[in-house]
Amino acid sequence: MIASSHQLSDALRNAARYSQINNEGVRLRFSLKGGIAVIALDYVDVDRRVDCHHIEFLLVTLLRICRHVTNCPLSPLRLKTKHFRNGTPTEFRVFFGIDIEFGANAD
Repeated sequence: MIASSHQLSDALRNAARYSQINNEGVRLRFSLKGGIAVIALDYVDVDRRVDCHHIEFLLVTLLRICRHVTNCPLSPLRLKTKHFRNGTPTEFRVFFGIDIEFGANAD
């Protein structure tokens, strides 16, 4: 459903729809605001602040899917996570193309 979508926005809408069916712990939300895609990951009945590895895996996976669907080296304009780190690791900066805002109020 994601890979067969004709546009990235369709793929992300499908991902959001099916994440509610396939994953009871994390819910993906997608919206377009002024032509900019906004993606949020919400934990359901899980203490998000202690789960940093899983959310980082999800962020990498989500960006890889977006790059695959578009066949384009996309980079986010902004990336925030609830958990805290002292700065963006080099590997993340290279992969995402930006510094990540750690310790934010949302993922």
